[in-house]
Amino acid sequence: RGGRGGDGPLCLDQMLKSALHEMLTELRTRCPNLQPAVLPAGFDDSEGGTALLGLCRSAAERERVAALLMRARSRRNACALTGKSASPEELRFVSQWELLPESGTLRLRECSFVCEDARCLLDPLSLLERFTSPDADATELGALADIFCRANGRAELCASPARALEWLQQCVSLAYACRVAASSFPSWRVLDAEQLA
Repeated sequence: RGGRGGDGPLCLDQMLKSALHEMLTELRTRCPNLQPAVLPAGFDDSEGGTALLGLCRSAAERERVAALLMRARSRRNACALTGKSASPEELRFVSQWELLPESGTLRLRECSFVCEDARCLLDPLSLLERFTSPDADATELGALADIFCRANGRAELCASPARALEWLQQCVSLAYACRVAASSFPSWRVLDAEQLA
């Protein structure tokens, strides 16, 4: 299906954006509450908070944000995504982002403090490593699958640990596929506060 000279790359770009949009919609449908993170390569938002810090305009502002997060964490005693009790020291700050393929932008969706299990479930790269490790702990993976299914309204899958684990693997694989597709885009912009309004 050829097009005229300059239509090829534009058409392909629109097809990629549309395909990524559909994949992200499927992931949100499957995982409405605890969704593995989908960030293009270079925007990983683990402990360093790279994507979130991209919203800060200066080193001083980054320091103020860090201090604010420390104060906010000290008032928490449960995981925001699972409800599991935890001391403030056990909770990890995570930011969750929404990719908008049509505009090539990342938008901050939510920030929360989560337990280690939820943090792990938000990180598809870490989960894929666990699944493929020759010495993977089946009990640990089963417990993570149980948490994931219950958090996303699929508690019925927990009756069969194998089904729960399979569903988790499917969701993580979809999240990773979204990441790969998003990473193939030439550039992404992080929307700042003014652009979010």
